Amino acid sequence: MIFRILILFIFCAFISNAQVASIKTHDLEEAYTLPDDTNKVIKLLSLCTEYYDINNDSSLILANKALALSEKIKYKRGEVESLFRIGNDYFFLNHQQKAIHYFEQTIIKAEIISAQYWVARSYRQIASIKIANGNYDEAIILNNKGLKIHLSMSDSSNLSQCYNRLGFIYMKSNKSDSAFIYIQKAININIRTNNLRALARSYRNLASLHMTNKDLESSEYYFKKTLSLQKENSKKHEILVTDYKYAQLLIQQKNYKEAIQHLNHGIKLARKIKLLKNLPNYYKELSLAKELAGNHKEAIKYYKQFLHLNDSIQFKEEQIQLNRKTTELELLQLKNLNLVLQQEKEARFTSNNNREKLTLFLVIILIILVFLILKAIRKKDLILEIANKEKILSQKLIAKNIRSEQFNAIKEVTQNHEITKEQIAKELHDELGGTLTAIKMNLMQLKKSDIITKIIAEVGEIASTIRFISHDLHPPLLKTQTFCVVIQDYLSHIFNNTDLELSIILLPKADINKLALNTQLTLYRIIQELCTNIINHSKASKVSFQLIAHTNDISLIIEDDGIGFTISYSTLKKHTGLTLIKERLKIIDGELEIDSHKDKGSAIYIFIPIITTTK
Repeated sequence: MIFRILILFIFCAFISNAQVASIKTHDLEEAYTLPDDTNKVIKLLSLCTEYYDINNDSSLILANKALALSEKIKYKRGEVESLFRIGNDYFFLNHQQKAIHYFEQTIIKAEIISAQYWVARSYRQIASIKIANGNYDEAIILNNKGLKIHLSMSDSSNLSQCYNRLGFIYMKSNKSDSAFIYIQKAININIRTNNLRALARSYRNLASLHMTNKDLESSEYYFKKTLSLQKENSKKHEILVTDYKYAQLLIQQKNYKEAIQHLNHGIKLARKIKLLKNLPNYYKELSLAKELAGNHKEAIKYYKQFLHLNDSIQFKEEQIQLNRKTTELELLQLKNLNLVLQQEKEARFTSNNNREKLTLFLVIILIILVFLILKAIRKKDLILEIANKEKILSQKLIAKNIRSEQFNAIKEVTQNHEITKEQIAKELHDELGGTLTAIKMNLMQLKKSDIITKIIAEVGEIASTIRFISHDLHPPLLKTQTFCVVIQDYLSHIFNNTDLELSIILLPKADINKLALNTQLTLYRIIQELCTNIINHSKASKVSFQLIAHTNDISLIIEDDGIGFTISYSTLKKHTGLTLIKERLKIIDGELEIDSHKDKGSAIYIFIPIITTTK
């Protein structure tokens, strides 16, 4: 008996000391105890993904196990993902040639089974290696191959990553304009899909681009937006990168105090999540900030820490690996000890089995009775729940029919409104405009005098005003000119007599000009309304119009640096123009988003599905 108690005590001690490691062993055992080999591969790949951010050596072992099992059972999809995971781990461990080899093998295997998702991701990862080596032209070609596949799959999430990476490549190549266009494309997709984690990465790239262009104020603004998003939506290692880059910006701005705060925060976070390989760079930047702030003593102290960590980080990682292997060995011994205890327990149960049979039988009967009672109660509750759901569904159908009727009514009123505008515009242009032109021609036949010349000029001004009113009511050029020309002419005319600095981007024009006439007219009306608001209320000095066609939709982005407004229900209710825009967008399944702050300008984002037509 004493011997058994001693064994149990040792068992508990082992459990206490190896609690964290036992979770890993349990996961691995769970994978290998699954009945189906395919599910074992899936579980191993799932574990590989979990360990990727923790320990790449462990992730690599799991990926190799998954590959060996996939090849054994001829599970092709498992082979493809395993090869990709192995390449990814080698990439993180800086074994670039091995990483490229496994990514190329992934592409070959994935092409055979038409697994285009893994083909695209492999091209993108090889592009990342090319970026690290400064081969930007090759990186662009490879990234575009991945981009083409994601476009064909309408994969918005990975599209934004492709655009983001293209922006990063062009930024590294000192092609700021191209970098800005692709980063902005990524931002537009992330806003539309509400992918806040990816949006934070795009904002960080935009901040780095502004820092490269020495626009430190804009860079600071986007770094702050990045950190704000990352607090709630990103992993800790992504916040580390942002803290480090933002600290570099603050040092350039000579804001050493705040730079030191961010670097200290990054050091604490790196230690907390055990990402020690980032510590040397943090201490190096911290030494620089202290030196520039005039604190030479602490600068030397932190530089010594940088040198010490830079030399010892590799040794520490090897020591951690050794400790983990030792722990795994102890766990195997513990498992054997647990097996012995379990066998003794089963033997004891067998000796008492006859005595406990009756008790067990009664307990089973009692459990069955309780189960039947609970089942009857649940059945009754289920019937009531179904009845309530049917009632709610009926109410929703009635509400949906009402909304459908309201929507059709709005659509009919809007169409009638446009028809009426077109008729009035035609009468103004053809009837009254023509009459005024005839009067002007007759007056020009009369003997010239100052009064006659003045009358001719006034009639010409009235005819011009009537023509502008007619075109404003219904633009006839939509049926004869390309949409891009109509928009450019309108914007140039409406802002001609103002002090506003106007910027217009229409890309690509060929796709914009193919938009359905109904979509063109809706966009034209929206631009009219927003131009009126900007001129009358914004007090802005700059305004930017961006109309960009994507694969499945078109985005209209209008920004100004005016006084802005606070976004609230009561504020939006006062802006009848915005309400009218929303109603117009409902008819063509469009979406409206507003980003505005008092005294910080406004940004209007409009997304409309593309329905092309041939004029």
